[in-house]
Amino acid sequence: MAKSMIFMPPAEELAAVEDGFYATAGFPDTIGAVDGTLVRIARPHDFEGWYSRNNFPAVNVQAIVELRGLFRSISIQSGSNNDQSLWNGSGVKKRISSYVPPGKHLLADAGYKIWGHMLTPFPEADAMQDPRKRRYNKAHSRTRIVVECAFGRLKNRFRVLLGKLEQKTSDRICKVILGCAVLHNMLTLMRDGLPIHGEDPLLQDAPAQVSEDPVEREQAVCHQ
Repeated sequence: MAKSMIFMPPAEELAAVEDGFYATAGFPDTIGAVDGTLVRIARPHDFEGWYSRNNFPAVNVQAIVELRGLFRSISIQSGSNNDQSLWNGSGVKKRISSYVPPGKHLLADAGYKIWGHMLTPFPEADAMQDPRKRRYNKAHSRTRIVVECAFGRLKNRFRVLLGKLEQKTSDRICKVILGCAVLHNMLTLMRDGLPIHGEDPLLQDAPAQVSEDPVEREQAVCHQ
């Protein structure tokens, strides 16, 4: 069931997804936002590698989310993986050209590196000196925050994810998290009434033509 409810937008949906993101803050050619969140787990016997940066055992759940708050891709690895290493090892990155057409991109925060299909914010020091970069960062943040809101709604819907998962194997842990994400997508499509905005408890004109080079694209969006 997970594959029937969690999948990257097919070609016929991309225009609507882009339009939705563009309407938020004027950020063009965006088809998803990427981020990760930690979910606590019971301390495994082979605990090395499971401890997160916050010093508790966890899994790091990375997702690509679109504007409605639907999870379009989920990758789960041990909590010691930071967002960039989780992205590097994800199946969606390995097949990214199948999912993200040339000139389109995903948005990610500063925990990721700018890359062919991924745009990140300018460093804060640079943005402070350049109003165009500040404008870019503001639009980027307002657009990208959809993924943090989706994690917040997921955990508020399924509060087991706010506590500590007691499942003893990584396979069962993944099944619980994926099951929650599938139900979240189903409820979102049914418009169950949960407010569209949320917050991850562990996180506190026509579009312009944009270059396929990520740095050039970042600059081009900045100049709009």
